[in-house]
Amino acid sequence: MNARSVVQILMLSPIYSRLTLLERYRLVREFSQNYQLPERAMKTQEKQAAN
Repeated sequence: MNARSVVQILMLSPIYSRLTLLERYRLVREFSQNYQLPERAMKTQEKQAAN
């Protein structure tokens, strides 16, 4: 999941606009780290299905 898609998701929250720039940066980074593994797992499953 890239930063742009993360920000698009987080912008749906009314709280996101109230955060400072540093808090937004940290939130985007944390969100990306938390959802990085499932994306990798999906790519691995797609490769295995293709073989």
